Amino acid sequence: MENMNNDSTQEAKGGKKGAPIKLIIILGCLVLCVGVVFATLILPAVKKDAEGSKTSSPVLDIDPNAQPYAGKDSSEAPDALQTQIPGYDKITLDSASKKLNTTLQNPHSNLCYFVISITADGKQIYRTKMIPPGQRIVDPAVDTILSKGEYDAVVHYECFNIEGLAKMNGADVNTKLIVQ
Repeated sequence: MENMNNDSTQEAKGGKKGAPIKLIIILGCLVLCVGVVFATLILPAVKKDAEGSKTSSPVLDIDPNAQPYAGKDSSEAPDALQTQIPGYDKITLDSASKKLNTTLQNPHSNLCYFVISITADGKQIYRTKMIPPGQRIVDPAVDTILSKGEYDAVVHYECFNIEGLAKMNGADVNTKLIVQ
């Protein structure tokens, strides 16, 4: 009987000695699992968000063809709540010179930069870089020449806040493009 009690006492003692090791192994596995979840689910989302914030604001890239123009567009002072968008009944493209016979401008009273693109027949024929308020591009040369004729066209305005270059609401102006 004594042998039996000794064995059970040693088992009980051995079991207690093994408990801290088992606890350490379980905690280690738990920490490892949490690390794997963090690395696979949370870290990529944080990295993606950080990359997104880097690319959400463009770099100030003023169009080298933009030049200031004299005079004011209106008697109104700049208004952060309103952006003036120029419209065009028609735009003429001289196929020989590859130039648009128009002026693309950003009115003085705007508190944003414009990036203006013109598309016709499903093709972008021209795109500016940023045009500051009070500046314009006169008779720009196009990237793409269309066949002679008349096309439905869209003048697309992308607007970027002067402070911080945050993207603002833009506008599309429908017009006619006449290629001569």
